[in-house]
Amino acid sequence: MHSVVAASSDTIRIWGLDGQRDAAAEHECVADTAADVVDTIASVSWAAGGATFVAAGKGTALRQYGWTGEVLQDIKASRGVVRGSMAHVVAVRHYGEGSNALFVADNTARQVRRWDFVRREYTAVCQTHDSAISCMDVCPKKRLVATASAHGGEIALFNLLHNTRSDLRSATHKALTCVSIAPVHRSLVAIGSEDGLVQLFDAVRSGAAPQRTFSHVHSAPLRGIAFHPLSHSTIITSGLDRRIVITDTNAYPGGARAKGALEISAKVPLTCLSCSQDPCAIGVGTIDGDVLVYDSRMPATPLWHASVKPNHAVVSMDIVLRMAAAVEAEVVRVPAVVEMASVPEAVKKAPAPVAVEKAQTAAATAPAATGLGALSSSVLQNAVSDALTPFCEQLRGEMRNLHLDMIRQGFVQQEQIKALRRGCDETQALRAEIEQLRQENAQLRRHMPFFHLPADDVGRDGGPARAGMLRSLVTHEVKGSAAWKLGRLNHVALAVPDLEQARVFWRDVMCAEKVSESVAQPEHGVYTVFVELGNTKIELLHPYGAESPIAAFLERNKSGGIHHVCLEVVDIAVALDALKASGVRPLSSAPKVGAHGLPVVFLHPKDCGGVLVEIEEKRRP
Repeated sequence: MHSVVAASSDTIRIWGLDGQRDAAAEHECVADTAADVVDTIASVSWAAGGATFVAAGKGTALRQYGWTGEVLQDIKASRGVVRGSMAHVVAVRHYGEGSNALFVADNTARQVRRWDFVRREYTAVCQTHDSAISCMDVCPKKRLVATASAHGGEIALFNLLHNTRSDLRSATHKALTCVSIAPVHRSLVAIGSEDGLVQLFDAVRSGAAPQRTFSHVHSAPLRGIAFHPLSHSTIITSGLDRRIVITDTNAYPGGARAKGALEISAKVPLTCLSCSQDPCAIGVGTIDGDVLVYDSRMPATPLWHASVKPNHAVVSMDIVLRMAAAVEAEVVRVPAVVEMASVPEAVKKAPAPVAVEKAQTAAATAPAATGLGALSSSVLQNAVSDALTPFCEQLRGEMRNLHLDMIRQGFVQQEQIKALRRGCDETQALRAEIEQLRQENAQLRRHMPFFHLPADDVGRDGGPARAGMLRSLVTHEVKGSAAWKLGRLNHVALAVPDLEQARVFWRDVMCAEKVSESVAQPEHGVYTVFVELGNTKIELLHPYGAESPIAAFLERNKSGGIHHVCLEVVDIAVALDALKASGVRPLSSAPKVGAHGLPVVFLHPKDCGGVLVEIEEKRRP
């Protein structure tokens, strides 16, 4: 059973769902609007098990409710402030296996604080931001808190276990709107922004820079992002372009123009998103005030839908898997009231849950049963139910895993088909090259009479002279062959001290039509940006790491300058051998893979007239 809570700016609604398509809500109620303590609602969050939830926003306190809508307690909004003072809370998240703590992101002080339900006070200030906080997420299993700012691209990841903070660097200056921490990965964080960009960070492996970026997932601002509960490589996003996109990031290792494994289309823009512990349930709120719950296995139509308040956007929602035992334990565990609010009479007289009402109705309308027959029937029903429940849960888990495996296998098969096609194309190209070599070999034989001399003829009088003439002819033919012929100018590389400033200069001042995004090249120690000029390119270089070869160049040339020129060749191995024979020294023993994914090698500037020359193998058709 799922518990769903959703809120507009002044209304909160709670539902209990039995998980069946088109089934009516098991329980639906309207919580106290909390206007006396929360002037404008901004965030709601369920506790573990779905027994209680907290609503917060702009006001003097946070309010805790039971799952039927009764007010349990009010929590002061700020630490060390006078009672009744206003706070602007943008996000709340429960923490801990028993939800014994609550993290509060407050824009009044631009801080993230931890509320302890047992001690009934704020025990720690985890993070402080220079600009307004826009979103927050908490991962109790990994003891991590992530926040993002509305301006400046500020992202902070706080480790509660080691009491350390990691500052991440966004690839966009647009406002960051949503954040999520992977539940099964120790340091993976996903960020969504106003320009529809999805960024994936790994604070351990890739440091402050994004590990991957996906710029074509959404065409409008994102309003929700979450990791799949069972897979840190699958991200679920929603946005104002009316779409829910489920993306398998492993299928796009380069982060280039990723298309989701699954797309769910809605009729109106989506304003928030929540995923339950059940990996098949995805809940979204709309700009019209509706709440939709989808099953990712059958996404054509919503599994269930309801309305919070017509024509009022849903600002926040949360959906969790609720257990009856967890509800009872959680309600008993709620501590003594802190600044307890008065409970309305309507809430005190609220009817019992629908499940209880159904049981009472069935007991009242059922025919009287006496004797051992009724007792045996009841015992048999309970035994069958107890025996089938674990089997159903196991089967459900296996079906979820099978669904994920099918999605992954589909991506793997697509990549295998692409690899086979590339192999066929390469085979055809090799066949054409072999035929060309055969023709050149035949032509070489026609123009070299000594090539057909018997082997013992070289040892006779005049043999060495003839052999030297033969070597001279062969060397002349190799140097003049098509395999070593200088091609076109591929690009001119400029070392720049400020990559973003240089990128804006070539795009906006020099009016270049196509300027790429910054791409990290760790194996070469540089960040690269390419400016397309039609007949050639300009490559902008910036140091990547302390050992970057560009760093020394910029120390000598503070304003930057021309670093090298790149020329194309047909076969880099043949060209490299010929250059070595001519006394030109390469800077590496073997070619490396360059920024275009092709073999490259740099030549010593002292052997090339004082110019650092890069040769790159021409891309084969």
